[in-house]
Amino acid sequence: MECFSGPYQRNLFDFRTASERFQWIEDTSETVFVPFNTDAEQLINQLRQLQNDTPLVHRLRKVLRQLQRYSISVFPNIFRAMAGHDIEVFDSGHAVLINPSCYDKQPGFRPDLPGFPELHTLIV
Repeated sequence: MECFSGPYQRNLFDFRTASERFQWIEDTSETVFVPFNTDAEQLINQLRQLQNDTPLVHRLRKVLRQLQRYSISVFPNIFRAMAGHDIEVFDSGHAVLINPSCYDKQPGFRPDLPGFPELHTLIV
């Protein structure tokens, strides 16, 4: 940026110009947790139990940190279309993918398969 050209001395930086030219890329996606293995399923069950338990908020934070590796970002229009039948939204606002047909380990999230779970995913 032009405001940082010249010798790099603290008093020569034009912070006002830099601030005016800075543009933040807004992230409007929704976070959805995917239970694609038993560890993720256990953490999601803990989240379900802790979501409305205010005294245990420190445990909730720990579970949410652990769940980050099992999260995906979903565009708002896809999230709205899938919420209620493929995505469960907890009272706390956290969301979980409940249709296993919508996630494949190779390609990942499959919003093109909403609706009904595929038969092979229902067999225990």
